[in-house]
Amino acid sequence: MLTVRDLGFMLNKILFNRSQTLVNSSQTLVNRSQTLVNMSQTIVNRSQTSVNRPQTIVNRSQTIVNRSKTIVNRSQTIVNRSQTRLLSTGLRLLSTGLRLLSTGLRLLSTGLKLLSTGLRLLSTGLTLLSTGLRLLSTGLRLLSTGLRLLSTGLRLLSTGLRLLSTGLRLLSTGLDSDSCQQVSDFCQQVSDYCQQVSDYCQQVSDSGQQVSDYCQQVSDYCQQVSSSIVQSQGNVDIKMHQSLL
Repeated sequence: MLTVRDLGFMLNKILFNRSQTLVNSSQTLVNRSQTLVNMSQTIVNRSQTSVNRPQTIVNRSQTIVNRSKTIVNRSQTIVNRSQTRLLSTGLRLLSTGLRLLSTGLRLLSTGLKLLSTGLRLLSTGLTLLSTGLRLLSTGLRLLSTGLRLLSTGLRLLSTGLRLLSTGLRLLSTGLDSDSCQQVSDFCQQVSDYCQQVSDYCQQVSDSGQQVSDYCQQVSDYCQQVSSSIVQSQGNVDIKMHQSLL
């Protein structure tokens, strides 16, 4: 016939198995999310390469504009010497057009820089997301360890209660030739039990240190996220100010 202690132990075992199943499911979701983060990081790297190519084209176009400006300046000198009004007007219009083209190229360059900054911020966000998923995986592993230690503690508690019951029974029966052997066996069981409790306390202490380190990592991660948000806002404000200028 099952006792209340046995029913409690069976209920704890069922709860532990269900919690372990939930932890394994969460770990699977974390692994899938990490795969998506890696794929997104690859897309960001390819987009960054695509941004750098138009920037090179802009720089080359700017060089052509500067050379054209030099030619216009030399032609303007010739116009001043020859006093040809029509040619002077045409060159002045050409100079204005080149100046407008230079302004457009500068705005295009600013836009490409903003796009590059956005991609860099996206890459930083994906890195922080990867770190968060890794910390979540570590938290789930520590949760699994805690549940296992809880189950071990309950098992040791059940063993202690059983030894206490045995000791009380031996105490009530008194000492004879048979009970002396039983007392000797009981003392050996108590010794083994104390060793198991000592090992369990050491495991709990190690687990507590791991939890403390994990909390420190979470604190550092939150600080990184906060700094990244502030830095991102500052970079976007600077680029927008430059584009307005």
